[in-house]
Amino acid sequence: MKKKILSLILALFTSFTCALVACNSPEEKVEDTTTNAVEEVKPLYTFEEGLFNVRMAMWFGDIQLNKDPKYVFKGEKSIKLSPTNQLSTPYMYLPLQSNLLGFSYTEILKIKSYKLAVYAEENVTIGLGLYFDKRADYRGPEQKYTLGAGWNEITYYPQYAIMDMQYTVTDCKGLYIMFYEQEVMPVVYLDDVNIVLSETTLSPEKLMVLKRTDTYFEICDFENAYQHLMTITQTGLAKAPSVGIVDAKDYGITAPSGSRVLRVELFDKEGATNSYSWTKWGFVPALIEEINFGQFKGHLDEYVLKFETYRDFELTGAVYENLVEINAYYNGYGVQDWAGATIIEKGVWQTDAIPLNTFANFVDSQYSFWLSFIERGGSGSRVYYFDNFRIEKI
Repeated sequence: MKKKILSLILALFTSFTCALVACNSPEEKVEDTTTNAVEEVKPLYTFEEGLFNVRMAMWFGDIQLNKDPKYVFKGEKSIKLSPTNQLSTPYMYLPLQSNLLGFSYTEILKIKSYKLAVYAEENVTIGLGLYFDKRADYRGPEQKYTLGAGWNEITYYPQYAIMDMQYTVTDCKGLYIMFYEQEVMPVVYLDDVNIVLSETTLSPEKLMVLKRTDTYFEICDFENAYQHLMTITQTGLAKAPSVGIVDAKDYGITAPSGSRVLRVELFDKEGATNSYSWTKWGFVPALIEEINFGQFKGHLDEYVLKFETYRDFELTGAVYENLVEINAYYNGYGVQDWAGATIIEKGVWQTDAIPLNTFANFVDSQYSFWLSFIERGGSGSRVYYFDNFRIEKI
């Protein structure tokens, strides 16, 4: 009798404790049919605890807790995602760590895949990917999935080797879900987000290879296929720039090095304003790390940063419209080593050589590396081409 009473008390205490700390559902074991191995599945978000830790980008739209059984895959709750088209790619995101909910899966290379259930009223395409900073500004490439009407069970396998070229994979912060702009944005329901653990720690293949000699150190020459992953963008008030590697001959120009160049289209900000705002593109953190600027310490006076720029637009007289800023941030975004290049002639390649000692603070404490451009007022755009960023010995 005492044993029965103790068991009842223990069961009640466990139930009460789970209600307080939002216990996740029990772990599962499922068979991997491709290898006949048993995978360990752990719940990440069941949403039974509510909207704790669920986050969204600014202007995403709306996220609500749902209790309608029609839109619940397991348990009693799911979340309703209602993105807007104020962003071209609205996204929400789910961190891999939460002190409040009591989980931490920061050993990202032990996560083999993600499983989740999404309900859609009609066909819709979404993207799944991983992000690498607290606000999900730095996002790895997404994998697209086309959903049918009803419940869709999705398994997402991260491509760690590709992501590791853009970011440091072990700095992964979580999973994001992206939508794509359309006239009428979809409403979907998300439930039962799980992770599948690998029995061993995964090891990304090293794909980034930089050309180096005694006098030449490549930053990015845009010739290798993987290098389309080497750039990221940010914007001020205008639409984000369009950045991509192209064959120079397709645009009627000759590349100064190889055959491929980086094409950057900058969009004007709608409406007139007297405020200064800037748009920019930069190199991903993993590339900056691979370059290893620190190897030049003590010898900065012996080297220059060089690159080629081609201006393919007429000047309108707007302030600084043909100025290319180099912003080398150190110790965070607050401080930078600065250099500028004014692109004088249209339709010709201009080579700029900036003494590497201009970036002495950055070399000591590398944070991020950007090229910035002032945003003109108006409704047009302007195009630059860039090629062969490198460090050369004088």
